[in-house]
Amino acid sequence: MFVQIKVSEDELKEFQQPLSKEDIMRILPMTVAALAAITPLPAVAQDSELSGAAEVLNDPATQQVAAVTLSTLLEALLDIPVAPLVEAMAKVDPDISDEVDQDATLRELAGTDADDMPAMVREELPQAMTMMGDMAEGLEAMLPALREMAEQIEQSVEQARVNS
Repeated sequence: MFVQIKVSEDELKEFQQPLSKEDIMRILPMTVAALAAITPLPAVAQDSELSGAAEVLNDPATQQVAAVTLSTLLEALLDIPVAPLVEAMAKVDPDISDEVDQDATLRELAGTDADDMPAMVREELPQAMTMMGDMAEGLEAMLPALREMAEQIEQSVEQARVNS
């Protein structure tokens, strides 16, 4: 099933605002985790596929869909009651059930910034995806040197075995 989302020029401009380094470092771990969950590992297994992954990550339409999807998922997750999580954690630390209101939601536990989180993901994810696409391109450029280094290490290990 294919989902098409239409975005106005004003909405697209909103996603093109620059991020500070602090913003990027704050959102990058979450973005990497989210993309790792939705990106199949074989897509990064071969260098020829790294450029394909970079192309997808750098595509504004893909970035838009990912930003809307992840911000919507985050919005829903924030309203999940924490009781089942607290019950599971109480098996490891029984005192936790006394410390956390089991009727609370993740939004309530996340604090005052929780309401801003989905919008931050929607705004910052496209730039984070571009950075990851650039990293994939850089990794692809490094692969020949990394392969050569691995071969040299293998030869050195083999030579050490022969000499010992």
